[in-house]
Amino acid sequence: LLEVLHNVSGSVTVVPSMPLTSLQSGRVIEVQAHNVPRWMRHSTSPVVVHLQNCVGTWGGGLAEVLTKGEEANARWNAARVIDKADNPPKGKARLGGYTLWKTPADWKCPQADAGQVIVNLYGQEDCHKRPQLQAMEQGLRHLLKAGHRHVDTYRLGCGSGDKKLSWDLDVKPMLQHLATQFGARFNVVSEWPVQMNPAVAGCAAQSNMSSKAGPASIGVFDVHVGAGSVPHWMRHSTSPCVVHLQNCVGTWGGGLAEVLTKGAEANRRWKAAREIDKADNPPKGKARLGGYTLWKTPADWKCPQADAGQVIVNLYGQEDCHKPPQLHAMEQGLRHLLKAGHRHVDTYRMGCGIGKKLSWDLDLKPMLHRLSMEFGARFNVACEEPVSTGYPMHKHN
Repeated sequence: LLEVLHNVSGSVTVVPSMPLTSLQSGRVIEVQAHNVPRWMRHSTSPVVVHLQNCVGTWGGGLAEVLTKGEEANARWNAARVIDKADNPPKGKARLGGYTLWKTPADWKCPQADAGQVIVNLYGQEDCHKRPQLQAMEQGLRHLLKAGHRHVDTYRLGCGSGDKKLSWDLDVKPMLQHLATQFGARFNVVSEWPVQMNPAVAGCAAQSNMSSKAGPASIGVFDVHVGAGSVPHWMRHSTSPCVVHLQNCVGTWGGGLAEVLTKGAEANRRWKAAREIDKADNPPKGKARLGGYTLWKTPADWKCPQADAGQVIVNLYGQEDCHKPPQLHAMEQGLRHLLKAGHRHVDTYRMGCGIGKKLSWDLDLKPMLHRLSMEFGARFNVACEEPVSTGYPMHKHN
């Protein structure tokens, strides 16, 4: 379960003068979360990286929360044990390397299914000294050379204190360079609003609607997940609001709705949302089009969704499962939802699946973008295929 890599030399294929978007997976994706340690804990990425000092102390910040605080769990405690072992020996010699712990395949958790590794990245001599960008880059290069190309992390070394790194000037450019060079993907979480295009922010500022999300976090954001993983992403979302497309006759016999209530991802929250839908309030039938029902996670349920006060929304944009989704009805229902104050929404490419589908690029995405600008809302939209870049993928040795 232990892999140690330190000061390994080797050649890397470099793509000169190539923009970041030239690789389908060569990207740095910024993700906003209410709780960074919780996001890191629940990540199902194949690789999760945190910044660690070289002397084996876990007495502060994210490391402490994940091993001693409210998010403490067996996986992160196991990664701490790996770090505390003297392999390699603690001290300055660790700088620029890493250790990792791999989730055992027989553990009953999504991280085991993904074969997730937790990486202790040695980029800081001790907790009283400034993180070293060059050491962080060196350790990440070793990690990428070992084949780990899909990484969840946070703004490493950019926390509080005067000895911190700059996200925009130090860490982000370094990650962008590595992502382009290795065809890697970094999902980087922060508790600060993700900066958006000034032109979009200007549109939001001119809107006559109030914005709970704030102009710096509004927009439509593509979230790439693995094949078959959209239901899993929807189930584990900790957004205050999760929306799925539902027909008006109360059938849950196919697609995402069925998986979340009968399949491997079935759970009581989504079953409760199904019961709300099956009740005749409002009566089933065409009159439901353009509306929604919702179920709110009780505050006393022991889950992250309860902490977030999450609501699951049945959005009525389809008469029945044999008829095509109606974009106008979906927009009408979302307008009602946004007017009710729900401005941070996790969803998927609703109505853009197989059969009588809508177009994501021509129908759904423009509609969501228009609503996000008008209401100051944020839509995180999961999809199973890479976000298109218009360039071919380049492979590296």
